[in-house]
Amino acid sequence: MPRFSLKRLLISTTMVATGLGALVFAFSNQLPLLDYPAVTFLYVAPPALIGAGLLHPFRLAWVGALVGALGMLIFLGYCVATVEI
Repeated sequence: MPRFSLKRLLISTTMVATGLGALVFAFSNQLPLLDYPAVTFLYVAPPALIGAGLLHPFRLAWVGALVGALGMLIFLGYCVATVEI
């Protein structure tokens, strides 16, 4: 049975909350996706934070960050490809 330290759980909670807050900010303000690189980073980084936060207690934060970032990149690629100009 895994034993999590309080430090790991607090870091994990902070990472997930920060990621969710950034996603809410990005989607509620309807920021243009491809105008500035910083805006694209604002869409890709929060899922990486959420994934890293979810797997941080298991010492697999890098896997969660990779899965979160790749998942959001695939989703954004689909959204950009299906938009009719």
